[in-house]
Amino acid sequence: MNTLSVITQPLILAIGAILVILVDAMATDSARKTFVLSILTILAAIVAAVSLWGQQGIAFNRMIVHDNFSLICGLLFCIAALLTVLLAQNTPLGTSQFHALLLLTLIGMMLLVSGTSLLILFIGLEILSLSVYVLACFYKQDPLSTESGMKYFLLGSFASAFFLYGLAFIYGSTGTLQIQQIASAAAEPHFANRTILLLGLVFLIVGYAFKISIVPFHMWTPDVYEGAPTTVTGFMAATVKAAALASLIRVLLIAFPSVSNFWIPVIWVLSVLTMFVGNLAALRQDNLKRMLAYSSIAHAGYMLTGLLASPDQAEQAVLYYFATYIFMNMGAFTIVAYLDQTSDILTVSQYSGLAYARPLLATCMLIFLVSLGGLPPTAGFFGKFYLFRAVLEQRHVWLIMIAVMNSAISFYYYLRIVYAMFTPMKAETGISPVQMSRPFVFVLCITIFGTISLGLFPNFFLQLARSISLIS
Repeated sequence: MNTLSVITQPLILAIGAILVILVDAMATDSARKTFVLSILTILAAIVAAVSLWGQQGIAFNRMIVHDNFSLICGLLFCIAALLTVLLAQNTPLGTSQFHALLLLTLIGMMLLVSGTSLLILFIGLEILSLSVYVLACFYKQDPLSTESGMKYFLLGSFASAFFLYGLAFIYGSTGTLQIQQIASAAAEPHFANRTILLLGLVFLIVGYAFKISIVPFHMWTPDVYEGAPTTVTGFMAATVKAAALASLIRVLLIAFPSVSNFWIPVIWVLSVLTMFVGNLAALRQDNLKRMLAYSSIAHAGYMLTGLLASPDQAEQAVLYYFATYIFMNMGAFTIVAYLDQTSDILTVSQYSGLAYARPLLATCMLIFLVSLGGLPPTAGFFGKFYLFRAVLEQRHVWLIMIAVMNSAISFYYYLRIVYAMFTPMKAETGISPVQMSRPFVFVLCITIFGTISLGLFPNFFLQLARSISLIS
């Protein structure tokens, strides 16, 4: 592959983002035109991912890699972004600035999952973070939105500092930021800077843990998810943690296999804490966005267990879980966003009687919730099944028992919503009979299709995942 082919997707997205900014500055009816332009840009990135499937390459002095792992991640992120753009249309979010920021967020994600230099990973993390900070506080007139953006920015800055500090320690101990060269230096029999390297790895994991919402670095998540526009919250919950975790997989499995006896217990403990805190805190929530925020923390704990699978299975199992989580989580947030915009409904009690007022919405929400809980034959069940099986093969029996127990705990708060939806209304419902827009119906159909098809027919995506091998 030539150099430009390696960065085809980020290049397409960068050109699209620049064009969106120019059209916004020069054209009339810019919101409509930039909506079409952002859709075309994301579709072009999807076509590029499909056309480049199976090709591998490394460019820019071995700092960026192109492989099937980065392609699948990029494809999933583009699908989530496409659904987000459609949901934002005909809402206050549907502006040129929103489209440009979303494309920039995708560029950061692409760099995160394809970078093989810690410097590129830091650049990708900052592009992603700065864009999402602004998206979180996009509703400038809403105090909750501005507060969420400020909290995200302040805590995110600390996380970036930890990440950068880790880079400094790792570079100081190995003399390189390229992950394959870090692995070679750390594997030397008489490596003298092991303590400094491990300290750098700790700071690096802290930086990643913030983006993935790993306990105890999760404090920002419920407040930011509640205050951000619901459509943005759905996109953040589905993709930001997936991009950071995919990057962490590449870093730990390629750069630090020689010190796995150090980071494996750390990941073990963090995943257990994250699952318990996420699920137990969700039990006490009545606000749907906060409940799904804590649910996303728990799912981050499930995904984190995938790092403890064997190197040839970790990326496959986690990727399948990414795919299932993106569809079912975005589907749930799609319904929450619609009811929030049309009827100002955000609490569990307000969902009372939804099955009688809007049976289609209630049925779709039921599917998403049981999938998030992990009931067969939905995608969520098979996502957890393949993930836990891969980890169990490495004899982490207690970890999987804890994960299964936490999945059982999660059913309580998911079924609370189901019970409310199918409980007859005792008073006049606050659910507005507003006609569902075509973009909303399309997004709902895509997310339902993905949630059901990945559950009933998992072999197609699993075959794609089995063809993945990380290169560096």
